[in-house]
Amino acid sequence: MLYCPSILLTFLAFFIAIASSDCVAQETTEDPSWAPERIRQAGLREVNSAHLRMITDLPPDPEIDELPEIFDQAIPQWFDGFAITPAPLPKEKLKLLLFRDRAKMEQMGLIDASLPPFPNGYQRGPIMYVAEPPSAYYRRHLVLHEGTHWFMETFLGGYGPPWIAEGLAERWATHRWDRKQLQMKTIPENRDEYPYWGRFRFIREQLAAGKAPSLESIMRFSERSAMEVEMYAWSWSAVCFFDSQPALQQSLTDALKENPRDGMGFNRRIFQNLRDRWPWVRMQWEGMLDRFDYGFDLQQDSPAILQNLPTPQTLPVTLKIAAGTGWQATGVRMEEGQRVTIRAVGRVQLGETTRSWWSEPQGVTLRYTRSNPLGSLIATVAPFHDTEPKQTMTWQHQRVGKQAELEATAGGELLLEINELPSGRKDNQGEYVVTIESID
Repeated sequence: MLYCPSILLTFLAFFIAIASSDCVAQETTEDPSWAPERIRQAGLREVNSAHLRMITDLPPDPEIDELPEIFDQAIPQWFDGFAITPAPLPKEKLKLLLFRDRAKMEQMGLIDASLPPFPNGYQRGPIMYVAEPPSAYYRRHLVLHEGTHWFMETFLGGYGPPWIAEGLAERWATHRWDRKQLQMKTIPENRDEYPYWGRFRFIREQLAAGKAPSLESIMRFSERSAMEVEMYAWSWSAVCFFDSQPALQQSLTDALKENPRDGMGFNRRIFQNLRDRWPWVRMQWEGMLDRFDYGFDLQQDSPAILQNLPTPQTLPVTLKIAAGTGWQATGVRMEEGQRVTIRAVGRVQLGETTRSWWSEPQGVTLRYTRSNPLGSLIATVAPFHDTEPKQTMTWQHQRVGKQAELEATAGGELLLEINELPSGRKDNQGEYVVTIESID
């Protein structure tokens, strides 16, 4: 994070009693199904690290055999991210069953008949189960996802409501690995480094089809949704959203401290914390998804709405639109059919640390992003939802440039931004001075 603490940074005071060494360092009786000699006789391989014992029917491969080392690197990151003083780990290593032949594992009793059906991965107590996926990245992702569940159960005493359980597991599991260092909680920069991950594609498709759930719907996901791709993609998106702004982070932290296992109480606490700003929370959510794609920076690219709630303005109004942040509220609330003229002047620098582009409000026509010139002034009228919408709505954009007329096709808040590539705002400088006048 560039300037924000972890969303769970204040967990320590609440969970320290739960995370005591007495509750995690107990020895358990070894299941004979997992006896080393039996594993070898069955033709399975065993790879160990300090904290993980991996059993697999897959042949030797550096990208498989490094999984226990990767898991060991994740443990101190979990302790740090969840703000827990490192405690003794269970004396018996966590087990990982990585398999291709499910029938054989079931026959050996390594996959217990009492487990629910799972297509990809599952965690129960000190055992993680991962079915061999189609890419090395996604194999690591599944191990880290199930490992996050194990860590939360072991050291936090529970997972939280379903969208938090799966959203946090997905947030931590999305990672970079350079064969030496593990970096967790990343936002993918491109699809090539995250094969078969596919969250952004799924989100864009659902938005385009008008099927994207509201934020409240995501927070009401049930455990029955856990077998559906929808739950993982949208829960991850919602946790990223609550990790993007200090006010959202604080509301989530408070809810987790007070209602870590009560799903309804958890969501109620979030609503209570943000009640007077909830329509703006809905707008902030839709604004993040409007630009949410590969390379997105949670702080720089997210809308500057919640941390800068607009003061209602009477037209005409003149204001400044900065190049270093996403959608910015103008304070101009438009009614359906209302028309305004928007004029802009100024000069901004885009990309100080790489190749610099100097732009005026019409943009740099030699380079386009999102169908508009880089650096051009863009407008949208964002819906203001006083009540929960049926689904998350997509925003319509209009290029303003130096001057344009805009007519609101529906009521909402007039927002402006300077068009930029994802993750490109952190080194931008300057602003445009914008004047908004009524036509009627």
